[in-house]
Amino acid sequence: MAYRRQLEVVVADAESLAGGLSDARLAWRPAPSRWSIADCLNHLNVTVSKYLPRIDAMLAQGRAEGLTGRGPFRHPFVGNWFIRMMEPPPRRKLRVPGVFAPLPDQPAASLLPEFCRLRQLLLAQVAEADGLDLAAVRTSSPAARYFTLTLGQCFAALAAHDRRHLWQARQVREHPGFPKQAPNDGSPDSVRWLFGSR
Repeated sequence: MAYRRQLEVVVADAESLAGGLSDARLAWRPAPSRWSIADCLNHLNVTVSKYLPRIDAMLAQGRAEGLTGRGPFRHPFVGNWFIRMMEPPPRRKLRVPGVFAPLPDQPAASLLPEFCRLRQLLLAQVAEADGLDLAAVRTSSPAARYFTLTLGQCFAALAAHDRRHLWQARQVREHPGFPKQAPNDGSPDSVRWLFGSR
C-alpha cells in the first residue's frame, strides 16, 4: 500500500534530520516567532496522536459494516485539495489550530523516539485497513467538525503533513545560523539502534 511506503519514508527522513542532535540544536529557532526542529516534531506528534483514535473508530466501523473494497477509491474533492495543499514546499502559511499546538515542556530528546513510535502505530492501522473500502468511512477533524476526511485521506493527509513540517525543520537545520555541532553531540548513527537501519 502506498500509504505504508510514504510513512516509512517520513520516518527515515525524520531520523536523518534529527537523529543525534543535541537538545540545544533541536530547540534552536531562526527567530523568536519561528519554530525549531523540536517544535516541528512536537506538532507532528500531537497531530498524529489526535488522529489515531479516530482512525481506530473508522476501522471498527468499516469492519462492523462490512465495507470492503480493493480500489481504486474515489475520495471527496475537498479532502484531496487539502492533501495537495499540505505538500511541501508550503504555498501559503496556515494557522495551527490550538488542538494541534506543540505541547509545552516536552524534552527535546524524547520527540524523535515518540515520532517513530506514533508512526509505527499508524503503520499498524494502515495494515489493518487493507481490504476495507478506504473511501466509505469518514471522520471529522479534531480541529473542525465540519471538515471531514475519508480513511484513505487520513493516511495521505498525515503523511503529507509530516512531509510539510519535516521540510520546515530541514530549513531550520540548513539555516546559516544553525549551531555548529558541539564535541559532545552524537551523530545520526547514534540513534539507529533505536529504530533499526533503513
